[in-house]
Amino acid sequence: MSAKDVSITTPVAGSAAGPEAHSAEPTGEGVHSRPITRGDAQAIARLETLTYPAELRAGRAQLRADIGDAEWEDSNLSFGLFDGRELVGVILVYYETDCRGVFGYFGIDTPSDVTAEECLYVADFIVARLYSRYALRFAHEWRASLSASYRALPVYGFSTAAMAEQWSRRRRAIRRGGIRYSGKRRFALREPPHEVFLVRFTASGSDDGPLRYAPHGLHVETVGTLGGWDALRADWDRLLRSTPDWTAFQCFDLQKIWWRHHSQNGWPALIVVYEGGRVRAIAPFWIRATSYLGRVRRLLKFIGEHTEVDRPTILREGEDRVAVEAVFQHLFHQDRVWDSMLLYEQPRGGLVLSVATRIAAASGVLMSTVPGPTSPWTDVRRPWRDFIAGKPASFRKNLRRKREKLAALGEVKFVTYDTWPEVIEGFDQYRQVEQRSWKPERGLGVARTQKDLDYHTALLFEFGPRRRLHFRVLTVGSKPIAATFGLLDSGHFLSLHIAHDRDYSKFSPGVLLTAYEIEEAHNRADYEEYDFLGGFLENKTDWAENARETQHLYVYRRNALFMAHFGWHFVLVPVAKKVLDRLGWRQPLVKAKAYVLTRLGRVNQDD
Repeated sequence: MSAKDVSITTPVAGSAAGPEAHSAEPTGEGVHSRPITRGDAQAIARLETLTYPAELRAGRAQLRADIGDAEWEDSNLSFGLFDGRELVGVILVYYETDCRGVFGYFGIDTPSDVTAEECLYVADFIVARLYSRYALRFAHEWRASLSASYRALPVYGFSTAAMAEQWSRRRRAIRRGGIRYSGKRRFALREPPHEVFLVRFTASGSDDGPLRYAPHGLHVETVGTLGGWDALRADWDRLLRSTPDWTAFQCFDLQKIWWRHHSQNGWPALIVVYEGGRVRAIAPFWIRATSYLGRVRRLLKFIGEHTEVDRPTILREGEDRVAVEAVFQHLFHQDRVWDSMLLYEQPRGGLVLSVATRIAAASGVLMSTVPGPTSPWTDVRRPWRDFIAGKPASFRKNLRRKREKLAALGEVKFVTYDTWPEVIEGFDQYRQVEQRSWKPERGLGVARTQKDLDYHTALLFEFGPRRRLHFRVLTVGSKPIAATFGLLDSGHFLSLHIAHDRDYSKFSPGVLLTAYEIEEAHNRADYEEYDFLGGFLENKTDWAENARETQHLYVYRRNALFMAHFGWHFVLVPVAKKVLDRLGWRQPLVKAKAYVLTRLGRVNQDD
């Protein structure tokens, strides 16, 4: 039987007619178990020959290929039972990021009521007849060899009708090993064996609890459910507003809105640090199924980044180094919960980045940091006249000339919508302008997909009534030609989107709109800082007086798959860039790439 393609779990081999593996009763003195590798493929094939009819055998080549693929993917959890050097039992088990994939091994359509979940897939379970009394002990030893995170996962396998009945009869003995039989389901097949039964087991007992790591008298838990997330509401924003360099992007309500609209192929992985009964820190992580070299792996990252959340961080009370260390110690002790990690837009030299890199370096993983975008910002607490007076005379003259040029077309008006329900009109006008901009044809903007439009509409109705979502529109005559909006929280304004009518591009409407917006921000008592957020637009740096430098941290488990991925992206590509620099070819190629990506709608820009 094939390890992955046509296998059927068999608790005890030899139940069908076939030769015995041994002529003498084993003493048990040399019986032991250990992990299985592709080097054991020939021994497994021999055990198959003693167990299955010819049409159900995988053979050495297929077994070696299947186990080899699993080793490459770091998903091989197989175990062997040995009497001395002779293999007398085997359990072929593979980690699956999505249980729905196992149906494809038999060509079965995934039932509509089956939802995605991580699982362990038992491709085969054989124990020679003379060793049948070791079967349950062997299964328990295999389970004990797993890390806590793997033991918490459900177990799937396909079985014959007779063997499915055996699993059901032995459920009490199985439960003593920490797993619970949770049922079977029949599927018809066109080819032998013509029917299979999906059997499923779940963790029982102590394995049901959360994973914990407890340094410095703290205790740490992983919250992986939406209900558990909701229970943190009372502490979430309290910690957020005591966190250095926090942004409104990570407030509880916005994070939940993002999750409802953008969390496909993922699940929460919130790390919560407790001191007694008090929540001391929350790391708002999630895990997303992500492809690496065609292999799906679990990528851990901050909720919301990088599509809608800039400069995410761990929620904590000030520079609480102990709590941040507890988060990463916990993460690096959960060796099978995640495969790769991306900490996006971390402040250069900041606490989260420094702690993560130090602990990662001590954990033997693959790791690299690369420069992130610069986030320009300006302090708007001083009078506008002082701010604009500090700009070069050429800058002020150019701005005045642009205003006069636009005014020649008709009356120029700048309108702010920041009250409810007037912000609805502001949103409608922004959408009208965006539809006449370059963004739709390149797949960008708040309405690039229905999902994005629903997300921004949800923001409107959540934060509009609180006077935290502000829209600005620039009109000529009665026609809106540029519009922008952003989010205000505790004096910090985050500029989210800007668009202009491309028919007016030669009048620089986006530049003029930004000028009016910055002027108004300086004259408002509720604004303290205007944050342009990350990006490359020159008009941002023209207005900003400060900038936050960021870095991205990439972390990977050390296995063949990620060593290949890491080697390509962080070794070969940098070397190639240096060679191209030396030849003078890099800048032309970069410009060509930017042009192509812009035409494909993968680079954001304005004015």
